[in-house]
Amino acid sequence: MPRAEAPAGSIFTNGGDRKPLMKEILSRVVESPADPVPDPTARPDTRRCAGVYRSSTSQTTVHEDEQGRLWLEQIPLGLAAETGDEPYRTELLAWRGDSLLPAEPGHRPVAFLGDDGQGRARYLHTGRADVRAAGRTEA
Repeated sequence: MPRAEAPAGSIFTNGGDRKPLMKEILSRVVESPADPVPDPTARPDTRRCAGVYRSSTSQTTVHEDEQGRLWLEQIPLGLAAETGDEPYRTELLAWRGDSLLPAEPGHRPVAFLGDDGQGRARYLHTGRADVRAAGRTEA
């Protein structure tokens, strides 16, 4: 469909778990793109990514395990916690450079952006930019 004719819509809810409702309605209206596929030949840069990142809606810890795998643990804060977002933990898989895929279904890709002056990502982008917490690497 040409860009000028692309549909737009919004969904308003008064409570409850909004995500399944959104998926149900949108799946009837819009064809979803294929899910991204991890790159099995690439390895995430664990030193660049590992750390604690914060925003008003989450605290996210990214760390490397003994096998060299990268893990993300996110705890919702503030409004996100109040509206029902749940904490989750997932392995991060290589995808496109500094953009990684959560192994757990139902979560969007994340991107590690910028530089903190020590070769580590300054921001973790999860749909919003979470900033690296000063002095914390959790590597």
